[in-house]
Amino acid sequence: GRHLGKITHSNPSVVFDTILSQIQAYDNLIVPVVDMMKYITPLSFDLLTFMLLSHLASPSKTRLKEDGLNVSIWMQ
Repeated sequence: GRHLGKITHSNPSVVFDTILSQIQAYDNLIVPVVDMMKYITPLSFDLLTFMLLSHLASPSKTRLKEDGLNVSIWMQ
């Protein structure tokens, strides 16, 4: 967690974009990311909020699986 927090100081937009993409694919990365949030700056929190909203509102992502009935895994 601390190492990820330090990496976000230099270029938070690239780091958060990668982290959010990985979290949507692998749910076991949530705990280290929550731990990382203890070590990021207020500017990084603002950027994380923006990146999170832009990832969730992306029109290119499908909200449902191909069957049209169930919610996609990244959205659960």
